[in-house]
Amino acid sequence: MNLFKEAAFQLFQMVFDDRRVSVGESYETYDDSLDGHWSWWLRIEGHFVQLQPEKRAACDREVKDALETLRTPAGIPYTIHMLHVKL
Repeated sequence: MNLFKEAAFQLFQMVFDDRRVSVGESYETYDDSLDGHWSWWLRIEGHFVQLQPEKRAACDREVKDALETLRTPAGIPYTIHMLHVKL
């Protein structure tokens, strides 16, 4: 589920209507190795349990290849989008 800034504001404003609600957002980018990225990918592997082994292997290869195309001298970047809700 993606919760965007405006949707978060509306949601919290409904619950805390008698208070002042503010929602900010930030983006932080980090660099990691392929192994670091892959450890996160494995956390969602439950989505792939129905795939036949050969299709799963092909999917894994394609994801690793795609991640490698993003590599910079600092590593493979990823960005965390955070919402900051204040009451």
